[in-house]
Amino acid sequence: MTLADEKQGFSKRLREALRKACPGPISPTDVAREFNLRYHGNPVTAQAVRKWLAGKSLPPQDKIRALALWLDVQPPWLRFGETERRQGHVSARQEAARVRGLEKKLATLLARTAQKQPRNGRPRGLINLEASTVVNLEDWEKKIEEKYSLLCAKERDLEGLEEKIHGEIEKLLTEIKQRDLLLATREVEIKSLKHGLWSRLDELESQVTRHSSGKKAARFVSFLVDIGKKH
Repeated sequence: MTLADEKQGFSKRLREALRKACPGPISPTDVAREFNLRYHGNPVTAQAVRKWLAGKSLPPQDKIRALALWLDVQPPWLRFGETERRQGHVSARQEAARVRGLEKKLATLLARTAQKQPRNGRPRGLINLEASTVVNLEDWEKKIEEKYSLLCAKERDLEGLEEKIHGEIEKLLTEIKQRDLLLATREVEIKSLKHGLWSRLDELESQVTRHSSGKKAARFVSFLVDIGKKH
């Protein structure tokens, strides 16, 4: 599946989710306003939403999760269409509630671990799974956040590159249209010039025929007229 196909698929699923979550007509401006009320990052514009709905761009993962939470669908379905919505599925709100519960449990576990005195020179925040296995949850969390930030940055870079390529294509198309128009204008000018030359040669031939008694001059002019009309 190409990137263009992914954009069109996302656009179709987004419009479907909007119809079910927001009965009645809803404009890109309305979508941007409702989305920004629920999203804690940089706000989106109506133009960006219009591109989502038209299948011209894809939002980054954090915005897709916010959209899924608002529209009560699963993020993988909204982005990739990997899971079908069906009766009894785990909704985005339920999934978010489950994640928040896990986060609270993890925070409680980290707090309890931090209160304990370090043993065997190990820093706080480490949990012994087995005698030979030690897991640092804080390091895991930092690594996950770093990888997620890198992923979001790459998506933004791809969007910027796509916008740049689109702009270059539009620029080339504009230049081609301008050149075609210029060529057409010059072609009309050349035809007009040829027509004027033919008329002048016809007029010259008539004048020579009327005022010249020499057959050689008349033949020469006729020869020039034939050459002009051929070219």
